[in-house]
Amino acid sequence: SFGIPLARLQVRASLFRPWLRFFFQPEFSGTPRVLDLELTIQPWQALGLRVGQLQPAFSRAWLSPVPKLQFQGFTVANTLFRPERQAGALLFGAFFGGRLEYFAGLFDGNGINHAANDNPQLMWNARLAGTVFGTPPGNAGHVKYDETVHLAGDVAPTLLVGIDGYINRVTTGAPGGILGPQPEEQQVASAD
Repeated sequence: SFGIPLARLQVRASLFRPWLRFFFQPEFSGTPRVLDLELTIQPWQALGLRVGQLQPAFSRAWLSPVPKLQFQGFTVANTLFRPERQAGALLFGAFFGGRLEYFAGLFDGNGINHAANDNPQLMWNARLAGTVFGTPPGNAGHVKYDETVHLAGDVAPTLLVGIDGYINRVTTGAPGGILGPQPEEQQVASAD
């Protein structure tokens, strides 16, 4: 059979100022849908705000663009534990020339492309990552989420460490099941 597993268009633009950015990314393979619709305000390297439907900050692989992954896809563990794209807001920034970065997010906890929040609880998300030694690969002082940087030639040894996690309350089970819908609190953490 013939299949196209990934067909995405990316639209990136600066609006009026270089620190006011827009990002739109639909997925056309399978059922067409909007993956990302973001507005980013970042006048300073140390403080930025991103709002819209976006990826919660969870794992280096999940934050890396698909063409920049070393292997063809995400690991089974990453796919199982990471939160899907959500509607919400994310504070972020970097210090010490990009050697330390942080993310703190608040999301609706529903997942991708839900028009209304059927979950009265919110999903909390955080990530802290830094360069232990070496020079962080990147531009404009930010760590670059790129697993293929070594393909361009020799790269100086660098150790980047990150921790992240989220807390979300979801409902599992079918409404007509024996127990009916059951609330479940997800508390997930990872290190990379």
